[in-house]
Amino acid sequence: MTAVGAKLHPLAQAELDKERGWNAPHLEALRRAYRDGRLTLLLGAGVSKGCGLPVWRELTSRLLRRALHGLYEAVGPQEAPLHERDIEAALKDRVRPMVARYVKAKLGEGYLEAVRQALYAGKERVSPTMKAILAMERLSAILTLNFDDLLERSARASGLQGRFRPVFEPPLDLSQGPIPVYHTHGFLPLHPGERGSSRIVFSEEDYHGVIHEARPWSDLVTLDLFARTTCLMVGTSGEDPNLRRLLDLTRRLAVPPRHYLLLKPPAPLPRDRRGLIRYTATRRALWDAFDHLGIEVLWIHHYERDIPRILRAVAAPEPSRPPSAERSS
Repeated sequence: MTAVGAKLHPLAQAELDKERGWNAPHLEALRRAYRDGRLTLLLGAGVSKGCGLPVWRELTSRLLRRALHGLYEAVGPQEAPLHERDIEAALKDRVRPMVARYVKAKLGEGYLEAVRQALYAGKERVSPTMKAILAMERLSAILTLNFDDLLERSARASGLQGRFRPVFEPPLDLSQGPIPVYHTHGFLPLHPGERGSSRIVFSEEDYHGVIHEARPWSDLVTLDLFARTTCLMVGTSGEDPNLRRLLDLTRRLAVPPRHYLLLKPPAPLPRDRRGLIRYTATRRALWDAFDHLGIEVLWIHHYERDIPRILRAVAAPEPSRPPSAERSS
């Protein structure tokens, strides 16, 4: 990562200049969609991570430690710490929904409350990205893959409680009003007394249930937004298999608009000829992979700096044009 203001190698600077030029028409398309009320934000775990919440790996690790607590009843107090470490080591690098399935089985009825407590165990902050999202008042919708209520609570704390409304289960209220925030994987507010989901999509069987359900509301909402609005994906790698399935399905059912993804290049900025070859080749591979899904990539290099800057640029008011000078008679 290059520090702000640091002198760059000429090869790196040349690549950044190219990316800035490639990003420019995409930014203009996003501005037009936003001004027309046709822009949807799709938020991934990176947005919550920037506010201090755990990402998948950390969340499953916290839950795994909780699920394994108390094993001394089976193996004895001396062997329990070693037993826990061995089980955690065996599971921590497995497919994440598989680990969540193990945790869910071990925690039983206390599973949802355990997820809530693990989710909100750390110190929170309102990140620059979250502040930029809160300022976007002309969005068509927000679709989030996160369980948390950070956006809704941040809006209330900023005096914007009337701008957004969480939607996490049917029947769906499609009337005009506050910007809908669709929590398609479930909704677990910080305070247990607030209304939330009775189930979340987190463990392996949860994902299987969504796939096998005939018409899950989350799929219908996502397909509608992909087909009808321009989507900007923030804080996600774009690799979620279910999301990619729905993008493919949308392209078979309709002629959707192009969608956009904020993404870091997979290689460090080049400092020599070999680095340049690696940088351009890996960037091109990602570019092509997303292009086949109808996604344009906007290249970024610093999450805390570049994402809020892009969101602010998208939401910036259109500059007023000076009135034409009247012709003299």
